[in-house]
Amino acid sequence: MCEAMLMELDTRNCWTLAEALGHSGPHRLQHFLARARDEHDLARDRLAAWIASELADDQAVLVVDETGDEKSSTDAVGAAHQYSGTLGGVGLCQVADHLTYASRRGHAVIDRELYLPAAWAADEERRLLTHVPDERESATKPQLAADMLECARALGIRVRWIAGDEVYGGRELRLAARRLGFDHTMESRRITASPPPPAPSPPPNSPRRSPRAPGHACAPATASRATATTTGPCSTYPPTTPPPDTQPATPTWSSAVTATRANSPSAAAIAPPPSPWPHWLR
Repeated sequence: MCEAMLMELDTRNCWTLAEALGHSGPHRLQHFLARARDEHDLARDRLAAWIASELADDQAVLVVDETGDEKSSTDAVGAAHQYSGTLGGVGLCQVADHLTYASRRGHAVIDRELYLPAAWAADEERRLLTHVPDERESATKPQLAADMLECARALGIRVRWIAGDEVYGGRELRLAARRLGFDHTMESRRITASPPPPAPSPPPNSPRRSPRAPGHACAPATASRATATTTGPCSTYPPTTPPPDTQPATPTWSSAVTATRANSPSAAAIAPPPSPWPHWLR
């Protein structure tokens, strides 16, 4: 089947594939697709081990990423309106995590896990209709990635680094990678403080900037001073409103890349300086 799918054919079905392979009819391929029983996980493990041996490199990297496949209805397992980079936004699609073995000799996908949204996993009727196993529950994408990394470690696949974007840059997957003994480099999302907006300039004739009078260093202000209050020094601003130049900085999102060795107690970060915000906002 794999050999036939790699052939250059105008139309692909069991008849044309069987003819290209030299079979007398499509029965063998039809049996393989419709009635044969196979162990998907066992086939995945053997394929992953073969790929790692063929592309073996002491600087190899395991890359975790997600891919969305557009669907026409929610009948497909896990299909829902969700973000997909392939679609360039939110759309009706399936999303799956993929684990890729990459080296200087080439790269290939060695594992996959389908993302099952929480609403989909809780719909018992749809689970029965699509034969979703009872033990399969909704899991986050970092959790799915951790399961694939654990499988790769069990197969003895040796790599230099694990890499992922900000979807996988959270604490959960980084701890799992360290527990499994993988060095990792992840993109993480951080909160940084942007400088406050500049204070607006007062009008030319305002009390804060009086026009100069001929022959005088500065003309006296025409507005009376504000009365003293217990909230602070005298000011022309109301006591409850701080001047514009004392407004707090506005938090904004930014990304950073962190690289951590598995035997290192802390991350060697290629990142901005520590955020001034509390830990629960980081």
